[in-house]
Amino acid sequence: MADEVKEETNSIVFLMVRWKNKTIYLDAKESDTVEVIKNQIDNLLAVEKSSQRLFKMDNGKPSQEELIDPKSLVNCGITGTATTAYRPFEICLSPDFGNGFEEAEVCPYSSPPDLPGVFIPDKTESKEN
Repeated sequence: MADEVKEETNSIVFLMVRWKNKTIYLDAKESDTVEVIKNQIDNLLAVEKSSQRLFKMDNGKPSQEELIDPKSLVNCGITGTATTAYRPFEICLSPDFGNGFEEAEVCPYSSPPDLPGVFIPDKTESKEN
């Protein structure tokens, strides 16, 4: 019986890191660890790795599931097949600036204003036959 060789895929993972009213977009490999993501955040936001906690987002709100440094993204359930550039995986950042870790929070995105009346079709118009 021949041994099956299982090829490791190392797909690209698209991430959206949110913290209060800030949003940053990152890409990584499935095999990258959470620590690699924290390094990228450190380079962009100047928040040291040891002062960061990352949480998965659940329906637009931070979950209680913290992402642990030595785990790879794929072991955290973040895969390239589940993310795309236009639909990245959402993560929430909780930094510590010396006063303890902040509560993980994100500001909701704003909604566009209602359309002006001119652009709303009039439903009372009768159709011509």
